[in-house]
Amino acid sequence: MHQSSTIVVVVLLVVFGLYRRVRRQIGYQLLRRGALTFRAVLFAVVSVLLLVAGYKQPMVYVGDGIGIVLGLVLAYIAMRYTQFEQRGGQWYYRSNGWIGAIVIALFFGRLIYRFALLYNLEKSPAAGAGTSASLQAVSYTTDPWTAGVVFILFSYYVAYFWMVLRKEKELSAGALTARQSDPS
Repeated sequence: MHQSSTIVVVVLLVVFGLYRRVRRQIGYQLLRRGALTFRAVLFAVVSVLLLVAGYKQPMVYVGDGIGIVLGLVLAYIAMRYTQFEQRGGQWYYRSNGWIGAIVIALFFGRLIYRFALLYNLEKSPAAGAGTSASLQAVSYTTDPWTAGVVFILFSYYVAYFWMVLRKEKELSAGALTARQSDPS
C-alpha cells in the first residue's frame, strides 16, 4: 500500500507541474526581473553541480553537451517568436507555445520513462533492497539520455530567461527615449 500511495503522490505532482507549465505557455506573463533572474541563476547553479557530479562518467558529458546545445538553439528560436507588451508601465511577455511544449514534453516524457524504469526494476525479483533508490540517486550522473534531456531544459531556461531580461531592458530604454523625445 505504501508504494501505491507514493506512486499516486508522484503522479499528482507531475500532473500539477505539467498544468503549471502549460498555464505559463498560454497568454502573457508579467515580466518580473527578480523572479526570472532567480530562476536563471538557480538553473545555472544546478547545471554546474550536475556537470561536476558527472566527472566519474565522462560519457555523460556527451549527453550534457548535446543537451546544452539543443537547449540554447531552442531558446534562441523561442526568443525570436516571443511577444512583448507594455501595460500600465509594466512589461508582459508571451513565449512561443510550440517551443515551450517541446521542452515540457521532453522533460516530462523522460521523467515518466525514468519512473517506469525504476518501478519495473523495483518489481523485478532480481532487484535487491535499495536497488531503485541507488539507481535513482545516480541516474542523472550516469545516463547520457537523462542528462541530455535535463540539460536541454536547464540551458533552455537559463538562456531564455536571460534573453527575456535583456530584451526588456532594451524595450524599457527605447520607451524611455521615446518619452523623452516626445514634445507633448
